[in-house]
Amino acid sequence: MKFLLPLFTFFVTSIFHAQIKGKVIDSADKIPIEYASVSLFDVNNTIITGVITDANGYFEIKNSTPQQYYYIEVSFIGYTTKKSPLFLYSKNYNLGTITLDVSVDRLNEVVVKTEKKTFTSKIDKQIIETSKIAASVGGTANDVLKNIPAISINSEGIISYRGSSGIVYMINGKQVQGNAVQFVSQIPANSIQRVELITTPSAKYDSEGKTGIINIILKEKTGDLAFTQLNIKGGLPSVEPYNNANLPVRFGLDFTHSFSSKKWDFAFSTSYLRNDINGQRVGDVNTTINNKFTQFPSYGERSSNEINYSGRANITFT
Repeated sequence: MKFLLPLFTFFVTSIFHAQIKGKVIDSADKIPIEYASVSLFDVNNTIITGVITDANGYFEIKNSTPQQYYYIEVSFIGYTTKKSPLFLYSKNYNLGTITLDVSVDRLNEVVVKTEKKTFTSKIDKQIIETSKIAASVGGTANDVLKNIPAISINSEGIISYRGSSGIVYMINGKQVQGNAVQFVSQIPANSIQRVELITTPSAKYDSEGKTGIINIILKEKTGDLAFTQLNIKGGLPSVEPYNNANLPVRFGLDFTHSFSSKKWDFAFSTSYLRNDINGQRVGDVNTTINNKFTQFPSYGERSSNEINYSGRANITFT
């Protein structure tokens, strides 16, 4: 018994250290294939065990019963599965290098494309991507705005949101000074990246923006924007001069200039309006003093000179 015990111990140790090993590479460029699946089958096509290859393409199958016939099957995504011939598994059996061929059905490239939504609603604003609006190919910003739900533009170019025209206009987050409606109408539609419609403006904005704020975000590398406008007004002569000493004068003009760049925003506007009113006073003057009533006619000139002028300038640097 003392003589047989070492032999028994040696036999168990041999079984424990028995293994099947090999290496898997690409048949074309000879690069090791990592994570390839290597499965061990017996003669009855029953799978015994399986492993995957390491970063260098090597694999080891341990603790299988020696002195039996097996075959292995190697597979990996994009490659043709390879099956080895039957082999008699002995101690430390080395299958050598196994090459896999690229499958003819393998896709060379898969391109996944995503597109932004045209309208995105958030808690405080709506974001409109103009690339999906046909009017952004040509025309002006007004052509883009009138394609936005709840926004309408009348024949005079006045923009309203849900029936109200109390809107603040912004370009890249900066408020437009002067005649904002005219300024916005000069912006080319294809220079607009998106429009943000802020439906719940904060208290820091003027009362004119209670309805909402339209923030137009321009595309990068868009040139500087400049807008200049001069309006001249004139009034027709009075139908009836009323024998006034001077004829009424009615005329006016206003001038607006705005300039916007990536760093600077400048706006200047001024106006002058003269609108005289001519007329005549015709009537009676009635007085009662100490219960004595007096009445006498009153005739004369009743005219007024009305002059209004204003100016506004704004410079912003960011």
